[in-house]
Amino acid sequence: MYDSAASLARLPSGTGNLLARNLDLSLDDLTGSAHTAFSGLERRIHLPLIDIRRADQSVSRNAFLVIAGLGLNATMLSNTRGGRWRWQPRC
Repeated sequence: MYDSAASLARLPSGTGNLLARNLDLSLDDLTGSAHTAFSGLERRIHLPLIDIRRADQSVSRNAFLVIAGLGLNATMLSNTRGGRWRWQPRC
């Protein structure tokens, strides 16, 4: 979605959804959220980017919303299998 004219609809769920909470979106009304996605107003939000340089000097650009985990936090998440933590696509 970064650097494109495309729109993204957000259908929030779950009580831990910080982005939905920050945007004052409903957390428990999927039907209403779907209706808003197709007929509501467009809102732009900032999409922060971070370039990560690895030990082999390769660099990857990553987008994040709400929180970016680096260092020990990122290492712990990368060693987590399954569960609720999933890596997001790179930009």
